[in-house]
Amino acid sequence: MREVYVPKLLEAWLRSDSAVLKELCKEDVLTKLMHDIAARKKEKVSPDPNVLSVDHAEVGWHLLGLPPFFATCFLALICPLSCYFFVSLETQVIVDPAMTERQMLIGLFVAAQQIHCVRNHDGEIIEGAEDAFKLYRYFLVFQREYVEEEGELVWRLVDFSSAGDEDQMF
Repeated sequence: MREVYVPKLLEAWLRSDSAVLKELCKEDVLTKLMHDIAARKKEKVSPDPNVLSVDHAEVGWHLLGLPPFFATCFLALICPLSCYFFVSLETQVIVDPAMTERQMLIGLFVAAQQIHCVRNHDGEIIEGAEDAFKLYRYFLVFQREYVEEEGELVWRLVDFSSAGDEDQMF
C-alpha cells in the first residue's frame, strides 16, 4: 500500500484525476476530494503533483464495534467506539476479519515527501518553489470491498485527512 497505492492516490488527487480517484475511493470520500479539486480549479491554482516518497507509514487495524484500547490515540478521537491495533509496516500481522464477524478497516498514517510548489493558471509560482520540499502527513482509512465483476477483494479509501506538514531541508 505504501509503495504503490498511496502515491497513486495522492498523485491523482494533486493532478485532479477524477477517473483514478473513482477507482480508488468510496463515494463519500470521492465527493470530499472532488470538492477540494473544484475549490482549486475555482481559485485557478494547481499544486505540484509529484510524490517523491512515502517514507513513514503506520497501520492501525480498526475493528468496528469494540471499545478503544488506546484512548490517547488520534483514531479514538475520531471514532470512540472502535479498537485499533498499531503495527509498523515491517511487522507482519495477520488479522482474520471472519474471526471478529465485523467489517475490516485499516487506518494508515503516512508521511509523504512532496515538492511544495503551487502555480496559478498562467503557470507562475505563487507559493513555494520548484526545489522546495515539504513532508506532508495524511491519515487515510481503507475498507475492503468485493468487486463482483473482477471477482476479487480490493481496498477502497473511505476517509482522507491532512494531519499537517513541515518544511524539509536537503
